[in-house]
Amino acid sequence: MINIIPAPQQVLPGEGTLKLDETTQIVASVGAENAATWLRDGLARFAKLEIGAGAGSVIHLTIKSFEATLPESLGVRADGDLIGRELHTIEVTAKGVTIEGVSAEAVFRGATSLIQMAALNGGNIPVGTIIDAPRFAWRGLSFDVVRCFHPASTVRDVIDLLALYKMNVLHWHLTDTEGWRVEVPGWPKLTEVSGKTARNDREGGYYTAEEFSELVQYAADRYITVVPEFDSPGHTASVLAAYPELAAAGILDTDPAMHYLHPNQPGVPDLLKDVYSSLAATTNGARIHIGGDEAIAMTHEDFQSYIQMALPIARGTGKGVVAWQEAARGGLSEGDVVQWWIPNAMVEKMRAIRDSGDYSQFGGLGGNIEVAKAFIELFSSADEDVPLALEQGAMVLLSPATDLYLDTKYPELSIDPLQGEQHERLGMPQRVYEQGTVADSYDWDPVTIHENVPADRIAGIEAAIWCEFIEDRSDLFFQLLPRLAGSAEKAWSQNLTWADHKARLMIQPTLWDAMELPYFKSSVVWDS
Repeated sequence: MINIIPAPQQVLPGEGTLKLDETTQIVASVGAENAATWLRDGLARFAKLEIGAGAGSVIHLTIKSFEATLPESLGVRADGDLIGRELHTIEVTAKGVTIEGVSAEAVFRGATSLIQMAALNGGNIPVGTIIDAPRFAWRGLSFDVVRCFHPASTVRDVIDLLALYKMNVLHWHLTDTEGWRVEVPGWPKLTEVSGKTARNDREGGYYTAEEFSELVQYAADRYITVVPEFDSPGHTASVLAAYPELAAAGILDTDPAMHYLHPNQPGVPDLLKDVYSSLAATTNGARIHIGGDEAIAMTHEDFQSYIQMALPIARGTGKGVVAWQEAARGGLSEGDVVQWWIPNAMVEKMRAIRDSGDYSQFGGLGGNIEVAKAFIELFSSADEDVPLALEQGAMVLLSPATDLYLDTKYPELSIDPLQGEQHERLGMPQRVYEQGTVADSYDWDPVTIHENVPADRIAGIEAAIWCEFIEDRSDLFFQLLPRLAGSAEKAWSQNLTWADHKARLMIQPTLWDAMELPYFKSSVVWDS
């Protein structure tokens, strides 16, 4: 049985197994050296297997052009490259392993499968052939480092986890109401002032230019593209705390959740130009994320003017644009990517609250009814965003909160009583997001989840982890695992059942323990 996650697209089983041991060799062709290093380090880290230079079995890593009968990957790549670059085969015989890929990245993905197989099976690799490529070209995680600042060491852990599950996009949410996490030339107060803040009384922090560059390269070495986000015009209280002169009249007198950048305020276009240019210059992907969500206090006209101002500035950096779904209300264009996150069930819930007039049902906003009302009004028309974006020519990145927001509360119990406090404390409450078990979060199909989005307009799949309730590394991975493994499989594989996924998910703690990652011990997964 091939018990890795994500499951391969095609497996041709053979007879017997190959035992990898200290005498196994790795032989890499020109261009596959990075995959060889990843494989050697991964076998040591996850399988406790130190590969030497003996005369035993041989693992060949080769870049080679070939075609396969697998369906073509859907969507777009965040690095702007052609889809199809991850196609690879793994051939296992009694004498060794041959991994062939159409690119260095493809060989790396195959090496990742071999690492998992070795770690989960005591070094015993089933004889046979795997032919594999992803279902979707964009497979990402949106990572909030603002509400809770996560140091570079934790970001590296997240990147390694993404690589282990063949995810290829780190959407880095670097700015929000509560703080600012990256240096921008010419705007030192963004980090001097708002780099120190986080949600509530948590300690802030930011990444120096050197740290940021190192982390972008760390991701690139694992074939993960960083998509940086400057969230605006809403979620910008941290900007106005650092530079109050950018606030239009009266804005600073409102709740921080209602702060926004006005398109006609002097200095705002200069800020956008400098931030976008800096993020574009320090990342190697083809896109930057301009935010656009939850600008709850803006008029439609001001929001539209802001988006129409921001788009050409962002595109002027030479990068393409990603934006949250509400940005469609401001007008997007062909080639843009819009990120859908508000499912229709959430829209219906908000309309019911609006119609009842009891805005206190929304909760979670410190009892501020004015803020709650503004949020609910915005959400109540959210089902119009995606059809509008499609009319405008945009591709749709799937991030429905019901299935891919990993900060939601686990409704099931843990099998470990010691996790009770963490389980009770963590997770966005039911009144905001619908809750689903680990099994529920796997029970959906990307090509049918939104009735208006055909398969050829799906840009890809992206999970999200928001940190309103997360306070440290332990909390972060408690919420990410085990659900991130299912999100990754939805993006790579197809036609699988929960029962099949569960059988493979149950043994994944072998990998997480090797990384010293906490995880939620769901009674739905480990029920016996």
